[in-house]
Amino acid sequence: MKKILLILIALLFGSGLAFSQEQWTLLNTSNSDIPSDRTISLGVTADDVVYIGTPGGLVDPSHVYEYTGTDWTDMDWFSSFNNMKSSPSGHLAIATGEGVFHYDGTEYVLFNKGNSNLTANNVSCLDIGPDGTEYIGLTAAGLVASGGLGIYDGSFWAIYNKDNSPLPVNNVHVVFIGQNNILWIGTQDAGLMKKDGDNWELFTTENSDIPENHVTHIAQSSSGLLWISFADGSIATFDGSEWTYIRVRNLDFPESNVSDMLFDADDNLWMGFESDGFAKYDGADWTYFTSLLTPLPGDEVTGLELDSDGKLWISTQWNGLAIYDPDFGSAIDDFLSRENIAIYPNPVNTSLNVEFTELTGKADLYIYNLMGQLLLHQQMNEAHFQIDCSKLQAGYYTLKIKSQKGNEFVSRPFVKQ
Repeated sequence: MKKILLILIALLFGSGLAFSQEQWTLLNTSNSDIPSDRTISLGVTADDVVYIGTPGGLVDPSHVYEYTGTDWTDMDWFSSFNNMKSSPSGHLAIATGEGVFHYDGTEYVLFNKGNSNLTANNVSCLDIGPDGTEYIGLTAAGLVASGGLGIYDGSFWAIYNKDNSPLPVNNVHVVFIGQNNILWIGTQDAGLMKKDGDNWELFTTENSDIPENHVTHIAQSSSGLLWISFADGSIATFDGSEWTYIRVRNLDFPESNVSDMLFDADDNLWMGFESDGFAKYDGADWTYFTSLLTPLPGDEVTGLELDSDGKLWISTQWNGLAIYDPDFGSAIDDFLSRENIAIYPNPVNTSLNVEFTELTGKADLYIYNLMGQLLLHQQMNEAHFQIDCSKLQAGYYTLKIKSQKGNEFVSRPFVKQ
C-alpha cells in the first residue's frame, strides 16, 4: 500500500525561526588551514577525527585529508573515498575506488580484487553492524569485474551477485544494516533488496509501491521506519508493508536530489541536498537551512556527519566545511532530558504510558502522524500519565512534550500496532 505526502516548504523567517551565529563554525581556506574549499566526501570517526575528500583536476590529483582538531594531514596512501565507518574492533573501514582499507590510526590494510576474493575494486558503499560484520557494495566495471555485495566476518569476504544469489544486478549503490540485523541493499535501477538471514526479498516498481528502482540513500529511525531517497528525486518511507511518498518526482521539495541523510541520538532526521542546503525533521516539523537564511556557506551539500557531541558537520562542494551545533544556547529543561522521560510500551496497542522521574507543574503532550498533522493535545500534571491510543490507526507517530518554560520541546517516536 502507499500514501502520498506532499510537504510544502515554509521559509524560516516566515515561520518565526532564527539561528544564532554562535551555533555555526565555518572552516574554509580564508579562515583556517583546510587545504581546499572543495569537499566531495566527508567522514567523522567515533573519536571525532574528520576526513575530507577533495576533487582532482588537470594538474593536481584528488586528495584525502585528516583533521584532528588542529592539523590537516594529507593521507597520501589513498586519494579518494566514498564513505567510511568506525568498527567496534577499533579500526576505520574505508570504501574507495581501490578497494576497502582498514586503518588503525597508524597502519592500513587494503582488500581488493588482487589480494582477496572481492570481485571488483570499486567499493561504492560500506556499513558495519553492531557485531563488527562489514557490508560493502561493489560496482561492476568492464568485462572482468562483476561487482555485487560483500560481507566480511573478520577473516573471509563472502561475495553475493546475480549469478549466485537473488540479487537482480551486480551494481550495489547502498548497503544499510538496520534494526534486527536486517540488511537493506539499494541497487542501480533494480529496486530495494531486503536480506534477513538467508531470506531475500526484492521491492521494485513492478511488485510494490516503491516510487523508483534506483536507491541512493537509506536511514532508519529508532522506531524502525526506513527513509529512502531515489535517483529521480523521490523520497519515501517504508514500514515493512506500506510506502509513504514524502516527495514524488517533479515536485519542488526542494528541487535537488538528496545527497545524504542520517538520524541523530534524539531521532531527528537530517537530510542534505545537492543544491538546496539541508533540512531537519523532528517527527512533526521540517526546518530548512540554506545559505540565504543561515550562515551555511554554500547550498551544494556533499555530506553530513555527526560527531560525539551531537554537532552536525556539513561538507559543501565549493565552500569548505560548516559545523552546526543544534543544542547551542538551548538551555533545555532538565525535565526534558532523555533520562527523565520514559514512554512505554512501544509499540503500543491501547494505552501509552508517559512517565517522568520528576515533574512539577504541568506538561503539554502532542501526538503527530507522519504527515505532521496534530492528532491529539493533552496536559499532564502527574508524573505518570496514560494516553488513549486505541483510536489511532496502525502506523508511526511522534509524541512531542512541551517544556514547562513553554518554549522548548522534546520528541519521542512510537508505533501503534
